[in-house]
Amino acid sequence: MKKNNTAAIIMIVVLSLLIVLIVAFLVKFINTDFKITSFRFNISSVSNKLQFSKTYSESFEKINVNGDAIDIYIKDSNDANTYLKIYSSKKKYKVDTINNELYINEYSKNNINFFNFKVSKLELYVPKDYNKNINIDTKYGDIRIENFNDAKFDVKSKAGDIKVNSAKELNLSNNFGDIKVVNSKVLKAQNSAGDIKISRVDSAQIKNSAGDIKINLINKYINIKNSAGDIDINNLNVAKNSKIINKCGDIKINNVNDVFIDAKTEVGDLDYNNKRTNSTLTLIVKNKLGDIEINN
Repeated sequence: MKKNNTAAIIMIVVLSLLIVLIVAFLVKFINTDFKITSFRFNISSVSNKLQFSKTYSESFEKINVNGDAIDIYIKDSNDANTYLKIYSSKKKYKVDTINNELYINEYSKNNINFFNFKVSKLELYVPKDYNKNINIDTKYGDIRIENFNDAKFDVKSKAGDIKVNSAKELNLSNNFGDIKVVNSKVLKAQNSAGDIKISRVDSAQIKNSAGDIKINLINKYINIKNSAGDIDINNLNVAKNSKIINKCGDIKINNVNDVFIDAKTEVGDLDYNNKRTNSTLTLIVKNKLGDIEINN
């Protein structure tokens, strides 16, 4: 911030929000069956003990993965088959095929002690041209998805990082952890506490409670709602009315196409060229506490 008083206010608000979020997060997990006594912090490790391995020749209409404490890797099978491998310190999983759908469930004991706890690992190898739905729902663990330009992913995580190389459509929800997307046509992302980083998407709807949002390229449409954190967009090329709303943090857009810009900040500096344009498109940029800088 350019003014010392404003910077101090922002810092106080951000720290207060983070404290509230952390307390709420811990209370939520204490009151559930899955009780986390600590995050990983290099105390827990990933199991390398192979418990299950199977090859499927059929093309599934849908793949469903549910887990308590598991790292998930979705990779290219390099052929027409689907391969599943589950690594775990104990046999705590169930795999079924019902009505041409694959169901994978991983279970963990309730009170997890991270001083002697091993996270399970799932490796799912799917044909690169797979064009159906893959649903993932986990309580704890990282999720990594490689290049699947024709597939749709619905991912829910309570604690862990989500990284996607490419997909046709993404619906990502995270409570605690970062989200990173390299390429997608359609993206819906919701995060409670963590940063969101996007390289290239056509259309994006993003909602974040606490964390920075950094985007390299948006090609068609953007709708951002952020509570606490900076928003930094390198290239914004909108083809329909879009909006960026922030409560606390700076907003910066390096390049934007010819649109009418409706920008306003309640506390902070406003820097953009309010030029006349014949464009019928409108980009709304609103901030309550923080600077707005748009290079247009």
